[in-house]
Amino acid sequence: MNFIVNAEQQTQIEILKKGVASQIPILIIGPPGCGKTTLVYDMAIQNQKTIIEVSAFENICVQDLVGHYIITERGSEFVKGPLLKAIENGDVFYFDEMGEVDNDVLKILYPLLDHRRSLFIYSSGETIKAHPDFQFIGSYNPKKNHGSGPSEAFRQRCMYIELDYLDESSEVNLVVNETGLGIDTATTLVAIARFTREFNVKLLEGSSTRLLISAAKLIQHADSKQHEIEIIKSCLLKPLTDNKEYYVSLLDGLQSINIFNEVEDSDNVVRFSSNRIDAQNIADF
Repeated sequence: MNFIVNAEQQTQIEILKKGVASQIPILIIGPPGCGKTTLVYDMAIQNQKTIIEVSAFENICVQDLVGHYIITERGSEFVKGPLLKAIENGDVFYFDEMGEVDNDVLKILYPLLDHRRSLFIYSSGETIKAHPDFQFIGSYNPKKNHGSGPSEAFRQRCMYIELDYLDESSEVNLVVNETGLGIDTATTLVAIARFTREFNVKLLEGSSTRLLISAAKLIQHADSKQHEIEIIKSCLLKPLTDNKEYYVSLLDGLQSINIFNEVEDSDNVVRFSSNRIDAQNIADF
């Protein structure tokens, strides 16, 4: 899937291209499934760059990034980590979901992301100069991390690109182009997703474009109205919360704006059986 540029984001994307061309460290922030990773890979392909991607986790440590010693038959041997490989080879190091990382770990990147462009290896005492083509790109979701994320000292070393979901018509076109789904059905799915994103603070996030694509692919193979509804629930609603009260409130909200109203029967339209969802339609957790 190629990254689709919103008209509102066009200027930011042009700035991003200049940042990539100049090897400036970049932070991309935005909600899940809005295209952050797709954008990074598109940029790398356009610039004929290799990506080394690391998906961060809460307890990731310096050794996970830089490398560590192991004991072999020949004795102690240093195994390079993904960050060190990217630095030496001049690759793009893509640090996904880095809002999860402890700021004490991120401190090792400070000299790498400023004018020094170097990394100190504590285990060996070496200072490794980054290849001229080395590029750092990080991404995270500030809402997921309650607005915290990397420290100010880290952020001050990077340029910021903020992404959001596509506008409604662009997102409908994306779903149609990526899956071949009819435009009426795609419009219905996008309307559901957009409603969840604006629903209320009880949901940490709404349905992502990534979930939309999954729903669209499955809808094409549904063989009944009930299957279509269950696909929408499974792909666009249930992943958002494991709280049954919030889930039922979400369904009630969709009914209130007539999302589940019966529509004209057509090969390209999701065919809902009634204008309300009764108790048997609410799936168990």
